[in-house]
Order: sequence, then C-alpha cells, then structure tokens
Amino acid sequence: MKNENVFLAQIEKNQLFVAPGRKAGDSVCVAMEHYKSEMLRVRSQEWCDEYLNLPEVAIVINAVCERILPQFHLLENADELKSNPLLCIDSQAHYYQLVSSMKNSFISDFAKFDAQTTGIVSALNNTRLDFFSNIPYEQMIQIRTSNENVNIEFRKNLRELVNTLPTTKIDDLAHVSSEVCAYVEASVSKHKKEVETIKAKYKTKHTQTAIIGTASLAVAIYPVLAPFITGLGLMATGGKYINDKLEERNELKQASHSLMGVISLAKSK
Repeated sequence: MKNENVFLAQIEKNQLFVAPGRKAGDSVCVAMEHYKSEMLRVRSQEWCDEYLNLPEVAIVINAVCERILPQFHLLENADELKSNPLLCIDSQAHYYQLVSSMKNSFISDFAKFDAQTTGIVSALNNTRLDFFSNIPYEQMIQIRTSNENVNIEFRKNLRELVNTLPTTKIDDLAHVSSEVCAYVEASVSKHKKEVETIKAKYKTKHTQTAIIGTASLAVAIYPVLAPFITGLGLMATGGKYINDKLEERNELKQASHSLMGVISLAKSK
C-alpha cells in the first residue's frame, strides 16, 4: 500500500481502530497489541495463523471492517423502528456514532443543513452536558409544549453563539462544544442568580410585613399607642403576608418550570 504511514495516521486520528474491551483513543500500536491478545484468546488457532500474520495495515483494515459492518445492520433496524439503540459497551457505541455521523453528513449535504446546526447538535452530545439525561421525560414534554418561545430563544442564542465563531473553528467540534457548554453553564448560573433575586425581593417584603405586624401587635397589647400607630391591623398584615407568599411561590414555580430551571435542576442532581 502506498502512503501506509499516512493511512495509519488517519486511522488513529479518527479513532477507527478500537480493540475489543478498549475505549477509543488508543494509538494504533497499543490497539494492535490488545487486538492480537484478544484474538488469540477468542479465535481459533487456524484463524489467528491466517489473519494475525498479515501485514499491519491488512490487520487494521480487517479489524475495522469487523467492527463497522454490524453497525450498518443496527442502523438499518434503528431507521425501520424509528428509534435509537442503547449501547452499554463503549467501543460499540463509538462505532455506531461514527456510522451515524457519516450518515448524518450525507443527509446534511442533501438537505443543505448548515455547519452551525451540525456543530450545535454535536456540541450538545458533549460529556459536560451529560446531566441533560437527568431531565425526566415528562418535563421534556412540558418544555416542548408550554415553553415554545423560550425554546426558540434558546436555539436562537445558540445559533448566534456559533455564528460568531470563525468558519474554520466551526469545523473544530471540540472548540464548538467548549463554547456551547460554557454558554449553557453560564445560562444556568444566570438562572440561579435570578432565583436568588426573587427570594431576596420577597425576603425584604416579608421583613417589612413582619415589622408592620409587630407594630400592630404592640397596639393590640398597649392601646395607648394607637394614636401614634394608625392604619395598621393584624388581619391586614396577615393578608399581605399570605398574598406576598403566594406571589413568591408562583414566581419561583415559573422559574423552576422554565427551560433553564429544568436544566439547572438536572445539573444539580
């Protein structure tokens, strides 16, 4: 094979050669050692004599084909059932993601999807955002149905964020992922500050109500103070406290049910 070193470098760069029982990221050399060791353990002596004595490039090509070919059958079933498989073995999930990405790139070219959309979708799969999986399915439905304007705003902000990146960096998914993750985390922090602002606002109101209530109680105990403290009443004070408490509860509930509220709760789990 011509340019054998270039070929193996691309195999390593794109993490196409993953030995059984290993995670993506090994060099070709390390992956080869684990691959041969595993094949000697699980394959027949005849198979090993035939395939493990081939040139290194041939062994790599055969190993990659062995791992990728079954993925197309899995992808076909996923398409027919309109579902996504749940893969618990890291290497299998890695190869399925590679095949899916290849298919999605063809669809993107056909449907003329822009690079920003591809970058955002890939970024949202970053492990820093794994906490998204903590969001209950019911809340996802609620967000989708009752917070449509918020969802549109969130998507708009993500797109504007990615649009500010140079085109060359949009192709660098690691860079896009970092920027999107930072934006989501900053939005969660902003939401938490807004919640604290709501609590602080009503804490001040409750304190003022408590002061008024104390003055009203003083009048009740010492009627002689009535000329100095007028327009006050325990009933009115109690009513104001209840009303403020209900308003506070409503604002906090709206905040917790918002998109960022749900994401913030998922992140805290």
